[in-house]
Amino acid sequence: MAKLTTRDDTTPLGQRMTERMKLLGLDDQDVTDKSGLSYDTVRSIRRLPKNPSTETATKIATVLGVSTDWLLHGTDPGDMGANGDPPPAAARIQGLKRKLAEAYAELSGDPVERVNVTITIT
Repeated sequence: MAKLTTRDDTTPLGQRMTERMKLLGLDDQDVTDKSGLSYDTVRSIRRLPKNPSTETATKIATVLGVSTDWLLHGTDPGDMGANGDPPPAAARIQGLKRKLAEAYAELSGDPVERVNVTITIT
């Protein structure tokens, strides 16, 4: 795996990508392979001050297990309450997601950092 350096994350978007990639143990080639995007596209998104297309952002966000809002802007709508803390329901859901991820990781043998839990409320 290629080393991710601070030179690579010169924009807020690049910083978020690098942070999440490090957490997941991924490099640019891993994101390329899993997203179907070209290596140059993935690399330039982390290094250049421009936003990717919606389709490209969605592919990268999916690989990184985050929302496109988080990838592009650093927050998800409704993530923060008036005082900057997560609303009680959001905090509870985050806690449940973490517990589900830990339980799955224990059963599967996968590291918990590689488990992505998505909850859809309809």
